[in-house]
Amino acid sequence: MAAGLLKAIATSKQIEIDVRSAGLAHHPGRGPARSAIAVMSELGLDISGDYSKPLASEDVIWADVIITVQRNHAAHLAEEFPQISSKIKCLGSDIPDPYNGSLTQYRETRDLLRVLLSKFIESLRP
Repeated sequence: MAAGLLKAIATSKQIEIDVRSAGLAHHPGRGPARSAIAVMSELGLDISGDYSKPLASEDVIWADVIITVQRNHAAHLAEEFPQISSKIKCLGSDIPDPYNGSLTQYRETRDLLRVLLSKFIESLRP
């Protein structure tokens, strides 16, 4: 959901970015949760073509910024890739993972992500 929202927010503000999504806990090749697809479609965003993939060292090297949604993810990445610790940005809050939760939980996470990612995008402006 975060990658889909980040792309949409950047596009709406006419900011060109290239977004890749990857995770620490992943299920290779598996698509997003049906509830995630549903709540994103409520905003007119289609994430159904996304799939789970691990964070690879080439992604870490490629990225200008690596955004995490939980502090422990940021800490893990900084430990695993100390040379890129300055690239790692946590959204400033531990965003709950709604996995297997209700549509309401997915909406709450989506809306929190939208607020935090909007603030992040604004921080990129000179």
